[in-house]
Amino acid sequence: MQRYRTSLLAASFTAAGLLATALTASPAAAADVDVTVGGRDLHGSVQPAAAVRVDVVADRNVEQLSYLVSGRVVASAPATGSDGGSTGSAVVDLTAYAGTTVTLQAKLSRNGKVREDVSTTFSVRSHTTTPAPPPTGTPAPTPAPGRITTCATGFCVDGKRWGMRAGSIYGMLDRPSEATSLAVAAGLNTIRVTDFLEGTSADAAVADERWWMRVDKIVAAAQQASLRVLLDLSTYRNLLAKQGINPYTKDWGPLLAKVATRVNTVTKVKYADDPTIAMLALAGEAEPPKGSPAPTVPTTAQLTGFFARSLAQWHDAAPATLASTGGFLQLDWDSGIDWRTIMALPHNAACSLHVYSANDLEKTVPAVANYCRSLGKPWLAEEFGQDNSAADATRAAYFQKLLSAFHAQQAAGFGIWNLGTGSGRTFDVNPSTPLTFAAVRDAVV
Repeated sequence: MQRYRTSLLAASFTAAGLLATALTASPAAAADVDVTVGGRDLHGSVQPAAAVRVDVVADRNVEQLSYLVSGRVVASAPATGSDGGSTGSAVVDLTAYAGTTVTLQAKLSRNGKVREDVSTTFSVRSHTTTPAPPPTGTPAPTPAPGRITTCATGFCVDGKRWGMRAGSIYGMLDRPSEATSLAVAAGLNTIRVTDFLEGTSADAAVADERWWMRVDKIVAAAQQASLRVLLDLSTYRNLLAKQGINPYTKDWGPLLAKVATRVNTVTKVKYADDPTIAMLALAGEAEPPKGSPAPTVPTTAQLTGFFARSLAQWHDAAPATLASTGGFLQLDWDSGIDWRTIMALPHNAACSLHVYSANDLEKTVPAVANYCRSLGKPWLAEEFGQDNSAADATRAAYFQKLLSAFHAQQAAGFGIWNLGTGSGRTFDVNPSTPLTFAAVRDAVV
């Protein structure tokens, strides 16, 4: 098996029929690296315009693998190292490169330093322009009725525009009927399910059937009330971080496969097949790489690679159910979050934000809204809120200000934190603060 090293470190790709960027590939010199797909050399091969798993074997002991195209990270994963070398694997989505020649750069790191940096060039097939007819007697596939899809910069259901009006139900996870009734009264159409895993071990919590039966009941109640569900997996990230584990270098593939294949114990419908689940959100409010240093804080490459890898894995497991990164904060300063690259990832259905500060509203919202319109993607104010320490009229005016700003920036939806029945000082929105409740109910999206 030939091994390749390139003297051109900046990766590039060109459209079919155009002159490819000059690149001289030659067998690697000292520390060799194999880059393969399905056990065959990637260099010089022809790959489908789809997600492919790219494997690396290196002579050096490394701990992190990143793949880049045109200098941007498209996938990242931990590498398994030993005295004899290292192996790593990550899914790279080639859909956007159909009909091009691609140079894929593989960076292998240890202790935060790049130890190997190699590139390999291959071709990606063009999309089929005329789909082959289905076999005789087999009907052509059609979208499930009622499935939420993206349509340009908005969401649609059955071909008609649909705006997401969501409410988180933190504190009401075990009262699904009450939560859905309150959502309907507030004029909402989506329940956002967060923080549903409990315990001291993330993987033990995932294995605990109690927490999934809790979600089953919420999804079933939402279906009965003609509501949708936004299923948020940041609860898993939070538990990993509490264990001192960097959540962004861990492979979430097993968790995503478990979610996609789970059969609801109430409705008997598999999650991946259930149109009630409008969208899955991975891990909102990601820690900024340039924030306070800690073992659980990712590097820029790790964070981008996590979203590239995990979104591709979800698409493989549940291609009909939309997914997003979850809402970002910390975009109003040089935080190290490469949000443009992340939001442009092919399987990130919508650009998602959490909006709490004046800078979030005045700087981040316009920047993200404009950028995502340029991508032809929806943007979503997934979460905003304010506690009830101010008078109801003051709080209602704040809600109206933000909701009007979202509408002016053509948001595809909004989400409030939090829909609930709490008393005392709380972020909960309910009829006990009627003006705020009405501001949510009457919002235009």
